[in-house]
Amino acid sequence: MANNNLLKPFSVSIIRITMKFSWFPGHMRKALRLLREVVPLTDMVVLMLDARIPGSSINPELLKIIGTRPCIYLLNKADLAESSITSEWLNFYSSRGIKAISISANTSGIASKLSSAIEDVRKKLMDKKAEKKRLDNDIRIMVLGVPNSGKSTLINKIAGKTVAAAGKKAGLTRGLQWLRLSNNIHMLDVPGIFYPRLESEEQAWHLAAVGAAREVAFAPDDLAFEIIKFLKERNNDFVKDISSANALETLTEAGLKKNFILKGGKVDFERTAMWIIISFREGKFGRFSLERPVS
Repeated sequence: MANNNLLKPFSVSIIRITMKFSWFPGHMRKALRLLREVVPLTDMVVLMLDARIPGSSINPELLKIIGTRPCIYLLNKADLAESSITSEWLNFYSSRGIKAISISANTSGIASKLSSAIEDVRKKLMDKKAEKKRLDNDIRIMVLGVPNSGKSTLINKIAGKTVAAAGKKAGLTRGLQWLRLSNNIHMLDVPGIFYPRLESEEQAWHLAAVGAAREVAFAPDDLAFEIIKFLKERNNDFVKDISSANALETLTEAGLKKNFILKGGKVDFERTAMWIIISFREGKFGRFSLERPVS
C-alpha cells in the first residue's frame, strides 16, 4: 500500500496566487497507463524529488503505483536548496523508515553514492530471490519523478555515458525505456509524470517555480511576480529597492534595474520575466527551500 502519510508532508509558504495551472500532456497519460503494466516487472524504485520542494515533488499517483516495493528517495538539486532544511527532510524520511539521500546530479561522486544505496537494497532482494529459488541475478529498477527532477542526468551519471536524453527543458523523456547499467542492473527510465490535478495554489507555484512544467503551462509574468514576492519575504538583495505591489509595476522596476529596455525606452517584460524565472531556478538569487516537513 502507498504511504498516505507522505501525500501531504509539508508546510508551505503563505503566498497566495491567482494564476491558473493545468498541464497533463497526452504522453504522460500514456506513460502512467503503461507504468501500471510494467510495475510488476520491477524489483525496486528510485524516486527523484527536487530538494527545494520534496513534498510537492511526490506525485500521489506514483506512490499508489509503487505500492510496497523497496524505494530510495533522492532529493536532487540539493545544491540549490537550504542545507539545514534538506537535513530536516532526510530526518523526516528516516524517521518513517524510508531510505533518502540528498544529491546534486550534475556533480561528481553521486554515482557511487547511489550505487551503494542500491547495493544495500539489492542484497536484500537477492536474499528473497534465493528463498524463492529464483536463479536470475538481475535487478530491475524503475526511476520515477515529476518533470525536470533530473532523472535522465542521474541515469547518465550512473551509466558513465549518455544513455538517456537530458536537458533543462521539462519532459524530454517521452517513452518508457529499459537501460542496462551493468551486467545485472537494469533501469527503467520513465517520462516525468505531472499531476492530473493540483490540490492547492501553493503546490502549483512551487512546481512552476522550480521548472517542473514548461512555460506554456503558466504566464511567465505572473510567475516572475510571485518569485519577486517570495524574494521580498526572504529580504533578498535584488528586490530590496523594488517597492511596487502589482505585477506590472514590479516587472517594470526589475526590468529597469537590469536595463532590459526595448527601442523607444519601454521595458522588455518578456525578457525581464524569463530572466527572473531562470535566475531563480538556477540559484542565482541564492539557495532557497520552498517547503519543509512537519511532524
